[in-house]
Amino acid sequence: MFGLSTLAIKAIAAAIVVAALVIGYNFHVHSLVSAAEVKATTTCNANWQDAEKKAIDASEAKARETEAGHAKALALLQTSYQKEIADAKSQRDKDVAAARSGALKLRFAASSPGASDDSKGPGSPVGSDAAAPIELPPAIAGDLFALADDADATADQLRACQAVIISDRKEAP
Repeated sequence: MFGLSTLAIKAIAAAIVVAALVIGYNFHVHSLVSAAEVKATTTCNANWQDAEKKAIDASEAKARETEAGHAKALALLQTSYQKEIADAKSQRDKDVAAARSGALKLRFAASSPGASDDSKGPGSPVGSDAAAPIELPPAIAGDLFALADDADATADQLRACQAVIISDRKEAP
């Protein structure tokens, strides 16, 4: 055909076959290495994901424990605070009842009309009528205790409102 001998054609054909076999073998070996690398990478990723999941689960469990501890502490504080409020109200009610029954008396020192501290001389008697204590009637004493309790409650509410306003102003940028 082209002036090549049969031997030359056989040699070229053999070289093509050998080249195809070498290329095929290299492709096969390369694909085996790639599969091994893929498997190693997949295993590594799976191990990393498992480790990360365990770390996240542990962190979430710790956060839940901390949250539960805070909830218990808050419940304890709330119970204690409510008890203090109930005890204080009970004591105020007892004081008002005692004042109204006459067991608790309110007295104040009053001077006689028109007399002042300047009119007392150095020789004025110690137990004179000018400084005699006056006792308030039980109903009025009870009403004064109740009024003082109401004023204390109003002052507490005002302090709480002021604390909220001050807190808001500190947090504002």
